[in-house]
Amino acid sequence: MPRRKSAESLKKQCLHSIAFNMDKMLSSDFYSSFPVGPRLYYVIGPFSCLTTEMTQDLINILSEQRLLKRHHLQVLICTHLKQLQLDVCGSIANHDSVARMVGVRCQTLTKLNLSSLNNISTKILVDLIYNVPQIQSLVLQNTKCNDQVMSVIGRTCCHLRELNVFNCPVTDSGAFGLCVKNSAAGGVPNCSQLVSLDINATAVSLNGASTILQNLHHLKYFQYCDVCAVFEKLYLDSLRFGSSFVASQNRAYRTQQLANSDSSSVGPLEGNKDTNASFISLLSTVEDGNGNKDAHEDKSENVNDAVRSQIAITAHTKSNSLNSVESQRKYCINSLTATGLKCSLVTAQSIKIACEVCPYVTEVYLHQNIGNKGMVHLTQLSQLHVLEVVSCAPDPITFEEGLVPVLRKAGPTLSRLTLYDFSDIDIIRIGQYCPQLHYLNLESSMCDFIDYDMNVLKKFIVKNGSFPPWQAMKCANIHNDNPHTNKLWTRQSVGSKAGSSSIGSPYGNQDDRASRCQDENNRVGLFAHIRSLRIILLSETHNFPADVLRLILINAENLIHLHLTNMQFLTHNLLISVLMHNPLCFLQTLLLEMCNGVDRDFVMRLLTDEQNGLRRLDLIECQSITRRDFEHFLDRVRQDNVDVTITWM
Repeated sequence: MPRRKSAESLKKQCLHSIAFNMDKMLSSDFYSSFPVGPRLYYVIGPFSCLTTEMTQDLINILSEQRLLKRHHLQVLICTHLKQLQLDVCGSIANHDSVARMVGVRCQTLTKLNLSSLNNISTKILVDLIYNVPQIQSLVLQNTKCNDQVMSVIGRTCCHLRELNVFNCPVTDSGAFGLCVKNSAAGGVPNCSQLVSLDINATAVSLNGASTILQNLHHLKYFQYCDVCAVFEKLYLDSLRFGSSFVASQNRAYRTQQLANSDSSSVGPLEGNKDTNASFISLLSTVEDGNGNKDAHEDKSENVNDAVRSQIAITAHTKSNSLNSVESQRKYCINSLTATGLKCSLVTAQSIKIACEVCPYVTEVYLHQNIGNKGMVHLTQLSQLHVLEVVSCAPDPITFEEGLVPVLRKAGPTLSRLTLYDFSDIDIIRIGQYCPQLHYLNLESSMCDFIDYDMNVLKKFIVKNGSFPPWQAMKCANIHNDNPHTNKLWTRQSVGSKAGSSSIGSPYGNQDDRASRCQDENNRVGLFAHIRSLRIILLSETHNFPADVLRLILINAENLIHLHLTNMQFLTHNLLISVLMHNPLCFLQTLLLEMCNGVDRDFVMRLLTDEQNGLRRLDLIECQSITRRDFEHFLDRVRQDNVDVTITWM
């Protein structure tokens, strides 16, 4: 059964006791003496000797129990703190006074989280950042962080390694201010040590993202919606201008800054003394990486021949060296994304360029359809661990031609696979190509899952070095309760008519596949390393093969999270057939949606089983579960004193 509730550690019990007695004993004197909450540089009290970890734990407990008040932070936030997460405080910390207090007292902070504190003004954020120059991790997600704040971060936080400005009003100007080269520092880019940056849901365009990639050479974790389009833009700009258009923009940005300080003289672009200001004006007329032309394009015909010649000569003389540098530059970005939010179309060329210049990519997220031609370029990635792909019109990605070549190449290293809206999926072949798969997510509304013959499937199960007798399940009168799928043991798409042609396989007939798979999986069964399985069927007409699911659950000894939707064949008998071979000892979370075969006996078997470690059970729109059943489950949980949360809708 699920684990019984155990006594908390002595440390946690003490912190809970302190939290419940804060107002009564510990902060009453402070609140009575300073009810208004003045600006105090520090407070010497009972919490000044707590470590950073214990202070944060106490704040978390106060917040969880809804006991936290603003004057509590006055006595808890001390000068010795190195890390502080105020996002858990909610509205209590969502005030200028709290941020001001942090900036005054905690000037040695190395990690600060202000996520979702969107009532703190921009001016206070600027003052705060000026006071924490040693900061290494800064989370400003969903705050009022704007371009001014980004510029201050670039000038001040030279040790910064992690920055999160998700859903903040940041534009290209903020991206330039964050990372453009600082002439006072010998040409070293601002925030040159930055390793992780999240600018998703901001107004930063491809130009600003290109500036970031060009200047921050240590950047590995770059969260941006269209990273592939950024690399395509860098490549196209290098072909057009001999050097990156973004580099020219950076020089123009710095020149403009100098012009603002000294309007009487406008010097030439840095690093390009032969090019005058007319070069900048002409660059502004050239279309960007999306193919969108500037409003001044129609005026470009008025540029005289002399200026055009000068531009052509300058680009020609510098093209060889600059192109060689760009071609040899390898980025250490670990993830590629393509969503189409910042560009009109994600092309196969952008995927190819990104894979060539980013050989160390481990994660790929393709949320806009790129077709089978774009998928081919992913075979260049030898260290791919995470793959998330969406297949949609007008050029859908097919399993055989689009996904299989990638799985053949990257399958041995793949640990997480997510597929959306594929029209056909062969689960068994996924298990063959990806022996180390830990997370498998499948979601589709109209998908034909490939079924296999019983004699073939039983060869994929390995338990303690021997093949368990598959027929024993039927001898115990345990079988698939779906009469429709019982007739479809031959390898064909679920839902197709018997005798119809099935989707092709590289192994020929079933005997050939079985012999080959037996050699490859003679020690460990398919999906033996699965920790999280999520299969969502948005349509009841296309069912999942029951015995394939049984195979996965029997082999998945390390399964922790299980989420199934529209699995009508999921019954008490199938659960017993799984528990006969795999007790699901590590199962912690089980979410079942619209699984009408799940009944009271099914749930009670999980709650009373002595070997699983279930902690959360969600039953959503399972028609066989009534409210009386739900109340019975809760009574049983209270009676057995087990640590499990049950939700029923």
